[in-house]
Amino acid sequence: MFRQKLTEPKAIALKPFALRIRDGYLIGLAQAPEAGAPCADCIANWLRDRNIRCTPADLESLKGDAKATLGKAIHSNSAHTFFEVMDNGQKNKLECIVFPHPRCLCRKEKYCPPVAPKKGAPNNLAFSPIFQLKSVRYGTPNGNLWFFTAMGQAPLTMKIVAAHAAAADKDEARRTVIDLWLKKSALLELDLRLRSGETFRAKNLKTQEEEIVASAEDLDTDSRWVGAGANDDEATVEALCQWAKQQTLEEYSNLGKSPMLVVGANNWLRGKVPFFLIQQYDLYPLFYPNKTSAWVVGLAAFSRLSSEDQPVFAFGADGNIANALDKAIFQILEHCRPVDWRKRSAISDDKKKKEKAAKLNLWWTNWIYRCPKISLKDVLQLEATKPTPGAWQACLSEYGVSMTAININSLLLPASLRSLVKLSIHAEGDKNYTRAANVRGIGTWSTLRNGVDPFV
Repeated sequence: MFRQKLTEPKAIALKPFALRIRDGYLIGLAQAPEAGAPCADCIANWLRDRNIRCTPADLESLKGDAKATLGKAIHSNSAHTFFEVMDNGQKNKLECIVFPHPRCLCRKEKYCPPVAPKKGAPNNLAFSPIFQLKSVRYGTPNGNLWFFTAMGQAPLTMKIVAAHAAAADKDEARRTVIDLWLKKSALLELDLRLRSGETFRAKNLKTQEEEIVASAEDLDTDSRWVGAGANDDEATVEALCQWAKQQTLEEYSNLGKSPMLVVGANNWLRGKVPFFLIQQYDLYPLFYPNKTSAWVVGLAAFSRLSSEDQPVFAFGADGNIANALDKAIFQILEHCRPVDWRKRSAISDDKKKKEKAAKLNLWWTNWIYRCPKISLKDVLQLEATKPTPGAWQACLSEYGVSMTAININSLLLPASLRSLVKLSIHAEGDKNYTRAANVRGIGTWSTLRNGVDPFV
C-alpha cells in the first residue's frame, strides 16, 4: 500500500514489549523512545484512543502461548507486526502500519517505516489517525469497482477528515483513499505549522535548485495541488496532473470553448460502470485537448429519472489516457449514488422551480450535443507521456510559469510512508498568472468547478 521499501532488520535496534489488554496480551517489537518511533508508548496511546485499556506487562512473567509468541515476534524483527494472544488460546497476527502518536515524546524524526506488504494482504490501520475505513463493492461486466471511505482525525488539529476514492482493484482503491486522506490532512494543518515556525523543503522544477520556505506567500497556501507517491518525483507528477486539469478547464471557460464529445463509447461504458449508473444516468465522455503534458477528460451524467435534475460532472487527468478516463469514472461514483426512492417521493411540487430546472437541463443537453465529436477509438490511441517532472519543462515554459515542489510531510505523517508534495506556482518575469473569471453560464468555470477535485 505504501512505498516499496524494505526495512533493514539489523539497522534498527528493536526491543520486545507486551501490553496486557482485556482477556489477553498484545506482543511485539518497538524502538526505545529515545531511539526513534514507533515506540511502545505509541502503541499504548493508539490503543487508548480506541478505548482499549492496556497496561505494560513484565516480559519475565509471560507463560505458555504468550512466551512462545514473544519468540516469534523477536524472529519477525518488525516494529509493525504484532501478535494478539488471548487467554482462551486464540492467536492473531496483525500486520500494521504504526504512525507516530501525537502525544508521545519519542524521537519521531527517527521513524522506522514498515516493510511493503504483499498484494492482497493490506495493513491494519488501528495504530494510525484513521479510525474508520469502509468499502463498497459494485459489480460491472468487466469486474468489480471498489469504493472506499476513510475517516480520521488530523494529528495536530484533531479535526475530522474524510476521503472517498474508487478503483477497479481493491488494494489500489484502499491505497488511493489513504493517499487522499493524507493529502487533505497535511493541507489542513499547513497554516498551524507555519505559525509554529516550521520550515519546508522546496525544489524549483525548472532550475532544480533546493531551498527552504517558511512563509505563506512562498508556500502559496491558496493553491490545493497536492500529490502523494512513493517518492517526491511521483508525488510531483500527480500534483502536476491536478494543476493541468484545472488549468485546462479554466482556459476552456475563459475562451468560451467547448470540449470534444467522445462518440462510440456506449458499449465501452456499459462494461466500465455499475448497472445503476446506466439505469439512472446518460453518460457522456468529454475530451479536452490541451498543451500540458497530461490528457484531460471529463464525464457528464444526465439524469434519466427527472428532467429537473442538474447534470453531474467529474474530471480526470493523467499522462496515460486510459488512466485519465478511469479517474473520471471513479469520481462519478462519489456523486452519483443509487437512488433512494423514499426520498424522491418527498420532492416538492413547486412548478416554477421545476420549469426553471427543466429549461436549464434542456440548455445543458443542447450544449453537450453541439460539442465537436471525436471517436473513442482515436482517444484510446493517444500516446502516454513520461511520468517524470522533466517531461513538464516545455509545458511550464510555454505557460510562462515557474513551479516549486514543496514537501509537506510532517513528523506525524512521515515521508518514509508516502511522500506528500504541494505545488507553488508563480508567473515568470512581468507575466501575470490569470485565473478563470467567475462568469455564470452553461459550460463556464462557475458551473464546472464543483466537479473538479483538486486532490485527485
